[in-house]
Amino acid sequence: MDGSLRNMDQALKITAVVRSKEHADSMRAVLENFYTDIDLQVGDLSRLAPGLRKNAADILILEVSLDKAGDIDLLSQIIAMRGAQGAVIATAANADLAGIRSLMRIGVADFLPQPISNADLLAAIDSASNTISSGGPRGRSTGSIISVIRSCGGAGSTTLAVQAAIELRGRGKDISNVALFDLDLQFGTVGLSLDIPDKGGLPLILETPSRLDKSLLRASMADHSTGVSIVTAPASIVPMTALTPDTVNRMLTLARSEFDFIVCDMPHAWTNWTNSALRVSDRIILVTELSVPALQRTRRQLDLISEQGLGEIPLTIIANKADTGWGFNKRRAQAESALGRKFDFVIRRDDKTALEARDRGIPLAQVKSNSVIVKDVRAVAEKFRKTHAVTENNVEAKQA
Repeated sequence: MDGSLRNMDQALKITAVVRSKEHADSMRAVLENFYTDIDLQVGDLSRLAPGLRKNAADILILEVSLDKAGDIDLLSQIIAMRGAQGAVIATAANADLAGIRSLMRIGVADFLPQPISNADLLAAIDSASNTISSGGPRGRSTGSIISVIRSCGGAGSTTLAVQAAIELRGRGKDISNVALFDLDLQFGTVGLSLDIPDKGGLPLILETPSRLDKSLLRASMADHSTGVSIVTAPASIVPMTALTPDTVNRMLTLARSEFDFIVCDMPHAWTNWTNSALRVSDRIILVTELSVPALQRTRRQLDLISEQGLGEIPLTIIANKADTGWGFNKRRAQAESALGRKFDFVIRRDDKTALEARDRGIPLAQVKSNSVIVKDVRAVAEKFRKTHAVTENNVEAKQA
């Protein structure tokens, strides 16, 4: 065994996901001789992937099936999300040259053919550890990505996304860094809602996706007076394919490392890149109304979320523009029965405040600070802030 292997970094955190207990036991027998922080998990990558989105390991060793496109997509998303925060090593059975090339193209640090030899395993980890930035604690992505989708047009999802971002920012000494992305490429109105001058925003990223880094991301953002940093939609209509899964993954990965909360106002259409954005989200908010057509489309959205394998991502359903007068409880119960689940939050209707805020391009609270919309969205934001704080405390406790 050469000197590099004898001087391995005992402090490395290593997580491995393999398909068989035999593989896990074999790897554990080797790794325990050199590393003190290892986590061996047995199961299918598609099932365990949600738990890897915020995994704090320096090195991930993941077993994939090269004949399953879904595994390659998941691996690509995990690599894009982690960025430079760690290294991913892939392993697979019956790998051919084309399969290995596909893995290297999506950015794996190394590939381990099966059966995995002890020497190959240690050498791969040693090599991957050299790609991780040295000097001081390794940075980790901790921001929470919240994607807002709607059941139908006119549900008020953009108004809620904007107000939620403002409320997540906080006030006084309890301030969070918040980014708001208008990803509705063709009909986004976040910029108009807050009277933000067009400075390129998303088009700046779309024009040069290969240059996307923290500097370019910051350059594409407009700083609003509320303290929220905003990426506006293009001023002119662009093809939905102008944004790609790789670009949206990279963009949100960078944002996660820069901000405490990232709110994404999503388009109504489903594309390959919207699916990727939702997959790296920590929470999906589905906005609907209590009308029969809206509830029918909400049911379809719920089915699609399940079909796309997004069912394990926390989902919040918000009933917006609710008339909470006489008969509301009955209408709510009927709606929840039709959906097969309860609403998480109800936002009361205040059309006058919402319309004035939109027409003047100002936040709702500047029109009427005690509006029922402001109060209700504030309650939603506070719940998310508390959830994020608990998650952050758990991560810090694990790192201590």
